Amino acid sequence: MTWAFPYGAAASAANPTLNAATGVYYADQNPVIRVTPARQTVTRIEVRDWYDNVVTSLPFVAGRVVSGDEYSATTTPGTMYAIPAPSGGWKPGWYRLYQYDDINTADVGAYGTWNGGVAVGATNIVILRTQLASFPPFDPTVHPADWTVPTTGSQGTTDFLTALFPTGAPGLGGGSINLRLRAAIGASTARLTMDSALDFKGGAYHVTQKQITGNVATLTLGEAHTLQVGAAMGAYGIGAPFTDGAYTITAKTSTTVSFALTAADLVATAGSGYVYSSQSDALVNNRIQQAISNEVYTVPNTSPHYDPARSALRQTWVEFPNLAVDFLQVIVGGAGFNVLPADPSRDPATYRVVVTAGTVSGFKIVVTQADGVTPIETYDNVADIAHAQAAINWVSAYIWLNGPELVNTPAPVQVPNAAYLGVRATVAALTSLGLDRFEGPVNEPSPQPQFITDNLKVWQLFHKAVKDENSSAKVLGPGYVELFGVNPLDPTDTPASCWFGQLLAAGFADYVDEWSTHIYNVQPGGDFNVARALIQGWFDVLDHFGVNDRPVWVTEGLNPEHIIHNGGVWSPRFGREMTLQTLLWEQFGVPRERAVLWYDISHGFWDYPTWMLDADQTWEPGMVLMRVLAEETWGKLHHTAMSFGPIGDRIFLGSVYRNPSDLTSVAVMQAQSSLQVDGGSSVTLEVSDSTVLDLEVVNGLGHQSTLERDVHGYFRVPVEDIPTYVHLPAHVTATVVTCNDWPHTMSALINSASAASGVVPTGRTGGVFVKAINDDQWELYPVQSTQPGSVYWADTANSGTTLPDTVTLDWPRLTRVDRVIVWSGNLSLNQNALSDFDVQTSMDGTTWTTRATVAREATCRQWSTDSSSHGCRYETYWSRQWIHDVKFPDGPVYAKYVRLYVRHTSHGELPDATGLSYVADPFKPSVVLQEVAVLCDRNAQPTYATLT
Repeated sequence: MTWAFPYGAAASAANPTLNAATGVYYADQNPVIRVTPARQTVTRIEVRDWYDNVVTSLPFVAGRVVSGDEYSATTTPGTMYAIPAPSGGWKPGWYRLYQYDDINTADVGAYGTWNGGVAVGATNIVILRTQLASFPPFDPTVHPADWTVPTTGSQGTTDFLTALFPTGAPGLGGGSINLRLRAAIGASTARLTMDSALDFKGGAYHVTQKQITGNVATLTLGEAHTLQVGAAMGAYGIGAPFTDGAYTITAKTSTTVSFALTAADLVATAGSGYVYSSQSDALVNNRIQQAISNEVYTVPNTSPHYDPARSALRQTWVEFPNLAVDFLQVIVGGAGFNVLPADPSRDPATYRVVVTAGTVSGFKIVVTQADGVTPIETYDNVADIAHAQAAINWVSAYIWLNGPELVNTPAPVQVPNAAYLGVRATVAALTSLGLDRFEGPVNEPSPQPQFITDNLKVWQLFHKAVKDENSSAKVLGPGYVELFGVNPLDPTDTPASCWFGQLLAAGFADYVDEWSTHIYNVQPGGDFNVARALIQGWFDVLDHFGVNDRPVWVTEGLNPEHIIHNGGVWSPRFGREMTLQTLLWEQFGVPRERAVLWYDISHGFWDYPTWMLDADQTWEPGMVLMRVLAEETWGKLHHTAMSFGPIGDRIFLGSVYRNPSDLTSVAVMQAQSSLQVDGGSSVTLEVSDSTVLDLEVVNGLGHQSTLERDVHGYFRVPVEDIPTYVHLPAHVTATVVTCNDWPHTMSALINSASAASGVVPTGRTGGVFVKAINDDQWELYPVQSTQPGSVYWADTANSGTTLPDTVTLDWPRLTRVDRVIVWSGNLSLNQNALSDFDVQTSMDGTTWTTRATVAREATCRQWSTDSSSHGCRYETYWSRQWIHDVKFPDGPVYAKYVRLYVRHTSHGELPDATGLSYVADPFKPSVVLQEVAVLCDRNAQPTYATLT
C-alpha cells in the first residue's frame, strides 16, 4: 500500500514552503503543497478542514491531471502533483488529505468506500500563521526541507520522530519523547525514564542521528557509548534502513561537545533513519535529552523557544517506574517475605540477616555482623510476618520487612543496596545538567490503604537515595494512576478518610517535595463539570493537611482520548480536549509545563490514536490547537479565571493570561461542547476602557479577525468548542455580560430538590434508580450510580432503549418557558448524547405541541489507514455535541408540562452504530441526562418541576 504525503522543495524565495517533510507550512508564505498518488488508478485527491468541509481537490481523468500546475501522462506513485490552493489561499488550520480510487474497487472490503471512491490514502496538513514576533519560528533544523518523500507505507525514514522506544517492543512504549516537537507546540517538556536503577543498559531510551549531532550535550570528553541498530523494527511498521550492528558515539575533543556516529553507512543516512539503541546507556541518553531541553528552552536570546515568562517552568524530570529500591526476597518452600534495608547508605558488606526457627516457637530473625554469626539485633519467637513487622519495622537500624509470611532461611544473606547506589548515580549525572526532579520509585503504586505502610517505606528509601546525593534535588510523588481525593459522590468521604488523605495522614508528605499524579479518571468526554469536582476534591486533601504550598505535576494522562474506548474510530475533533484540559489545570495552578501531554508518537495500538504525531510524521489535530494556545499566551502567565454566570460556568471555560512586563492580556474562552445555536455560540464582553473601539480576536485554529463594539457598547465574541482568544491592551479588563443570545439578567438556578428523586418513571423497564433533573444538581461522575451525589437521570445502563422515548417534566401550575438547556450524557463510556429530539409542551399531558427540534445526527465512515497514519478503520467528524441550548423560535409559551421527545442518541462516544464492530465497548442508544434547565428569557427566572 502506498500512501500520500505532503511534499515541497527546500524553502526559498521562489518556493517558500516551510516543512515539506511533515506537512507543516506558514500561511503567509503562499505554500505550494504537492502529493504523490497512492496508486496509478487514483482518480482524485480531496482536502477537508476541521469541520469536514471540502476546501480543495485535485481530480484525475484517464490518468492525467486536469488541474494543478503539473501533470504527467500517467498517474504514478513518486510523481509530485500540486494541490490547487483553496479559494482565498491556505488559511491557518488543520486539514486532512484523502485519496480516492474510483476505478479499481478491489480493496473496498479492506479499506472502505466513501464519497464514491475507495479509500487508498490519507494524511494531515497543517497551516500555521505567519512567523509571529512574539513566538519563535517553527524549528527547520528538526524538519529538513530536503526530506525524501517515501513511496511505501512502511515509515521511519526521517529523523523528525525522536525514536525513544523502550526495550523489546519499538513503538509500544509511552516514554517516547521529542523535546523539539514539544517546543514547537509550546507544550510541556517531558519525563525521562530510568527503567532500572540497577542496569543502565536495560530499558534504555533511543537516540536519533539528528539528536546526537550538533551542540546538544556536554558529556565527558572521550566517552564512548554503544548504540544498537535493529532491522527487526520493520515488524512494527517503522522500518530500519541501517545495517544490523553496533555503532559508537564519541565525544569530540572540543570544548563544546558534539556527537557523530563513526560508522560510515550510518553517517551516510543522516536525517533518514532511526537508531534503535536497546543496548545503549539510558543515563547517557537522558543526559543528551536534558542537553536538548537546555538548548531549546532555557538560554535567553539564544534558545529558539525561550519564553521570559514561562521558560523557568519548562523542566524535564526523571521517572523510575520499576521499583528503584533495594529488597531481598527470601523464599523457602514456595513462601517468602522481603527484607529491605532500613538505611540503604549502610555498606551491605558489613551485616547479614539470618532467619531460623524460634527458640520456643515461630521464627527468629537475627541481624549479624559480616561474619554471619555475631548478633547485632535479635527478634525471637516471631509468630508470623505481621508480628515481625510490628517488632522490626521503624525500629531496627538495619532491616525493614514486608511480605506474606516468614520462612526459615538458615544461611546468612546480604541485604543489597545496589538500587540505592544506582539512584544516586543517576542524580549525580543528571543534576549537573540541571535535571533535578525525580519521580519514583515505582509507576502508579497501589493506592489502597492496606498498601500504605509498605509504600511509605519504599518512598522513604527512594527519597533518601535522591537527597543523599543532592539535597537540593526534588522528589515527586505519589504518581497514583488517578486522583484519589475526596469522592464527590460520597457525602461521607472526607479529606482524612479518602485514600490520598490516608496516605498523607501516614506521613507521606515527609518524603516528597512536589506533588505528582496521573489523571485517568478526570474529564471524561471533555466534561469539566466532572473534572472540577474531582480536582477540587484532591486539592481539598492538600489543604486539609496544610501541604498545598508545593508545586503540582500531572505526569501522565493529558491526551485527547485517555478515557475513550473508541478503538478503530478516529475523531479529529476530539483534539479539543487537549486545550480544554490544559486550560482547566492552569486554573488550579498547574501550568501546562507541568501537565505533560501524553503521548508523542504511537504506543503501538494503531487504532487507538492517543498521540500527537502520526507515523507519517504529520500532526494530529489537537497539536494545532496547542500551538495556537502557545502563540497566544507566549510571554504570559495565568492571571485569573473568568466567570460566565451560574449557567454559563456549566458550559464555558475561560481564563485571562497576562504579560508580567507590559501588562497586556489575552482572554481565552472555550465551550466544553459544540453548541450550534442560531447566530453562533458566543460570549458577550464588556471592557473597562471605553476608548477601546475594537479588539483583535483569534480562533483556536489561528484565524485572526477584528471585532467592533455592538450598538450597546459590548463585544460579542464567537466562542466554539475550540479556544477563542481576545487581545486586551495593558490595564484593560474584560467582564462577561452574557452568553449566546441569553438576556443579560439571566439569574441563577435555585437549589431545589425534585419530588421525583428515586422514582422509576412509567414506560421504563428494570429497576432504574432515577435521579432528578431540573433541580440545579449536577452529575459528578461518568458512571451510573445510586450514591447520593450522583444526580443524573438515565435509562438502564447500556441495556438499550426502544426509541423514540420521552422524558417529561410536570409543574403543579402553569409556567412560562421559551428556552430549554439540556446537558445530556458527556460521551464517556455509556454516557450517550442526545442527537435528534423535539422539545414539546402540553397543558394536559396528553396533547403535545412541538416547540423546537434539534437534529445533530452524524455517522462514522469507513476509511482505513495503516500504521503509517493512525491505523483506524473508520473516521467521523461528528461535532460531539452533548449540551443543547434550545430556544423556542416562536417566543414564550405557558405550559404545565415540558417533554423531550427523543428519536436518536449516540452509542456512547460514537455518533451511530456504523463503527461499533471495532469498538471495545459497543454501547447501545439510551437517554442519559445530567441536567435540564427550563427557562424563560422574558422573565429570566427558572421554575422547577416534578419528573414523571
